[in-house]
Amino acid sequence: MSSYSGEKPSNISEGIEEEKMEASEYSGKTGKRVDSCQGWLNQPRTHRKGIASLRGALISFITCLFILIAVTAEAGMVYGRVYGADGAFKTGDTFLLIKKDGGVIKVKTDDSRGYSIIIAPGIYMVQFRKDGTLWEAWIRSFSSPVRQDIHLKKK
Repeated sequence: MSSYSGEKPSNISEGIEEEKMEASEYSGKTGKRVDSCQGWLNQPRTHRKGIASLRGALISFITCLFILIAVTAEAGMVYGRVYGADGAFKTGDTFLLIKKDGGVIKVKTDDSRGYSIIIAPGIYMVQFRKDGTLWEAWIRSFSSPVRQDIHLKKK
C-alpha cells in the first residue's frame, strides 16, 4: 500500500491508478494482480461456460423429473389374469380395453394368460372376440398399481 504524501496528483488518472493499486491484491495461484471486485470476471472464459452449461443441465434434469412424476402420478398399473370365455381365450391372445370416451387399447397376454398395462385411472370395458362370439368384462384403473383378474362373460 502506498501512503498519501499530501501532494495532489498531477492529473486525475494518476490518482485513480493509485487507488486501484491500493485496492488490488495478488492472486495466490497465478501471482498476477487481481482486482478484488472483479474476482468472477477474472475466471477463465471456459470456466464460466462450464458453470452455465452445468446450470442448464441441472435445470433440464429437474424439469424432466417433474414431468416424469406428473405423468406417473396420473397413470396406474393394472395387472392380472384373464379367465372365462368358455376355454376360447388362449395364452398369447389379445383383448381390447375400451374407455368411456371411445379410446381403444389392444393388450396381448403372456404365456400364462397374464397381462400388465399402465393406463390412466378410469373404468374400462374389456372385449374379446373369437369365432364371431363376443365376451366382455369391466376393469377399473387407479393411480396406484392394482391386481384385477378379468372374468370374461358371453354377450
